[in-house]
Amino acid sequence: MKKNFSPLVNKVLLFIIGISFFFTIITTFIQLYGEYTFSEQLLLKNIDHIEKSYVPTVSDSLFNLNNEKLLIELNGIMKLDHLVYASVYETPNTTHFFISAGSSQAPWDVEKKFNLFFPKDYHPTKLKLGELTIRISYEKIYKELFQKFFIILFANVIKIFAISLSIFLFIKNHVTRHLSQIANYANDLNLNEDKPPLNLHRKKILTRDEVDELCDSLNGLRLRIKQDIYSLKEGQEEMFRMQKLESLGTMMSGITHDFNNIMRSIMSYIELGQSTCDPQSPTFENLENAIIASNRASELIKQILYFCKQDKPNIETINVSESILETLSLIRSSCPPTIHIESKIEKNLYINADKSQIIQVLLNLTTNSIHAMKERTGNLLIELKKITQNNQTEYVSLDVADTGHGIPLEIRKKIFDPFFTTKNSEEGTGLGLSVIHGIVTKLQGSIDLYSVVNHGTKFTILIPMASAPLNQNLNLFESDKTTTPTILLIDDEGELGRLTTKTLSRLGYHVIFKTGPGEALTELDNPNSKINLIITDFTMPTMNGIDLAIQIKKHNPRIPIILSTGIISNSFQKYINDNIIDDILLKPYRKNELAALIEKNLKKIS
Repeated sequence: MKKNFSPLVNKVLLFIIGISFFFTIITTFIQLYGEYTFSEQLLLKNIDHIEKSYVPTVSDSLFNLNNEKLLIELNGIMKLDHLVYASVYETPNTTHFFISAGSSQAPWDVEKKFNLFFPKDYHPTKLKLGELTIRISYEKIYKELFQKFFIILFANVIKIFAISLSIFLFIKNHVTRHLSQIANYANDLNLNEDKPPLNLHRKKILTRDEVDELCDSLNGLRLRIKQDIYSLKEGQEEMFRMQKLESLGTMMSGITHDFNNIMRSIMSYIELGQSTCDPQSPTFENLENAIIASNRASELIKQILYFCKQDKPNIETINVSESILETLSLIRSSCPPTIHIESKIEKNLYINADKSQIIQVLLNLTTNSIHAMKERTGNLLIELKKITQNNQTEYVSLDVADTGHGIPLEIRKKIFDPFFTTKNSEEGTGLGLSVIHGIVTKLQGSIDLYSVVNHGTKFTILIPMASAPLNQNLNLFESDKTTTPTILLIDDEGELGRLTTKTLSRLGYHVIFKTGPGEALTELDNPNSKINLIITDFTMPTMNGIDLAIQIKKHNPRIPIILSTGIISNSFQKYINDNIIDDILLKPYRKNELAALIEKNLKKIS
């Protein structure tokens, strides 16, 4: 609602009228004063003229008592401007001789007397003969000034009005009109509408001025506000998406805890069954296939957890070949039957990266490829290989190629921009390729695109190659050792704990199994207990595995502790660095994985 609104043009008009009136009066009085000064100077000239021209002749006429000539001379003096009376008298007796011109009763303002002297040839010294008196009136000057006042005032009014009108029209046409246009544009501005930028349609002038700058600033502000609002909306949508993803991760963590325990039980029973079978029998082969299927199920749930977790990147040397092969099972399970997947994976290639991020990169690229071929039969090629650039730098090259609809040339430069997408809101957020670009860049790698419309697209990612870590293959514990290590196993799942106890016993270890942290601490307080290594579950009702490890390390900081969990989190690395735990055993696990980890940690105290 507009309150007390007064157009600027009205204020400008009132200001110009006021200032014009002021300067008109000032200039008029200055001019009148000039006229007055001019008239006064003219009077002084007349007085000077009388003194120089008339006084000598009047003195001669008075000396000769020539009344006729005196009268002529006085009348001549009276013809000068503003004189109202002139008289001559003989001194010292003014009544002896007197002659005058004009009216002695006329009003006057200035009276001037001139001494008349005897001629020099009659009297060598100046001897006063008489006086010439003149009276001057300013009445005529005032009348003339009064008449001129209106003429000067009218002329000044016309002059200043013309100048003021020109200024007013200039300000109105070049300033206030455009300010009003800018104000109306700002008041009518609706950021939800695709309104064109403000254009003042000004005539081209030599240089830009403040009005042009104001117009450009408003257009720029409008654009920035729209961009900020758009970014805010997209940010809110992304935050909502991330919250859903976080909720999914939390939910999956809870599900996978139980799922991994179940899978661990299944795999333990299968391995126990295998131990009673002939390795050459069909039963052993069937049980091995069951283990492979169980591994696929556990790896599938691991990939989902890797995708959902939101921890900071844990950069380490990883076997990217294994990571890609693990992810392929998840890709194949989500791929429609109309798309054929071909993989060419070179084995044992290593890079320094976060495994979950590499999985995310591959999932995002393959998801885009599958989407590009959703309405047709197509081929998806995933290739991993080692390449060398400049004959010295080795890279791991990941190619993801499809036979989809391709990417038009005009949008190829935008595909890595955040929130840019050609999909609808239900199919994508436009963050996938942006996230990929960010991950690859932080790994000091590069991503290239080759695409032909209606033929397909190929993404090539290059990441610097890393050296394979040492000690990849650990020897299993030898059963012929002179002493049998004792392992304290803590797990609230009784069935799983008993199965793990059997597995450890078959590996040649002495096992003490406890179903809770309290029982474990009591066992450790027993002076006759000789515990060499502890394996504890993470999720337990009364105390989690980390808190239990903290309690144990307070009394026995050298004892190795392995944390068994189905939760994938980089936060566990902090506890390893702080010597609270020594290793992580990720559920579900195979017997050989368990044995290798135990052997590795027993060597620390041997």
